[in-house]
Amino acid sequence: MKTKITLHFYTRSKNANTSGKLPIYVRLAVNGERLEFSSKKFIEQSKWLPDLAKMKGQLEEARSINSYLDMMRTKVLGAALQLIHKKEELTIENFQSILLDNENSVRMLIPIFQDHNDKMKELLGKKYAPPAVLIQKVQDHIVNHLEEALPSTKELAQMFGINDFILKQSFLGLFETSIYQFYNDKRLKKARLLIEQTTIPLANIASLAGFNHYINFYKAFKKKYSQSPSDII
Repeated sequence: MKTKITLHFYTRSKNANTSGKLPIYVRLAVNGERLEFSSKKFIEQSKWLPDLAKMKGQLEEARSINSYLDMMRTKVLGAALQLIHKKEELTIENFQSILLDNENSVRMLIPIFQDHNDKMKELLGKKYAPPAVLIQKVQDHIVNHLEEALPSTKELAQMFGINDFILKQSFLGLFETSIYQFYNDKRLKKARLLIEQTTIPLANIASLAGFNHYINFYKAFKKKYSQSPSDII
């Protein structure tokens, strides 16, 4: 049976601070069981849009708070994926242990896929040894930022201090696929897992898998799996 997951942000007027600002709370429901906790963010009541669960405006404060709330959405989906990969139940208790665990909450966004890591370790010390550790870091960076646009090879190379040609060739040699194809396959696998095991709306899954437009997600998904996203619901 699929797990029903809903996430809602709301303000609490009774917990206003000394400046009169209201705290933003997070309410996570998993199959009807709830977990509520403070986001530690405060907002003026007049600036909160309850129907959209976000702060109105385009000023720095609004961008900062709305970005934080988007990050919380990503963390919840990351927790779901982490539990799926561990073959643990998607229960409110397991979500709580991940989301509210101080040691993991900062680092946990999307769990690292281990598909190629064993192969990477086998190659350490061989002909790929010089860039291997850096390529490992590039792989981890890509997998942990699947919800974001993929940087160009040149940008990735600059981020990790490696020649872009060496990066491209080493990645291809280690993983037998290009950087873009690796990124695309991982985000589509992530999306499929969430479709198969949760009731999160397809448009939200597409967005959190790094697709800006649903039609692009639909085409990429159907090309890889010969099925549309709705076919496997």
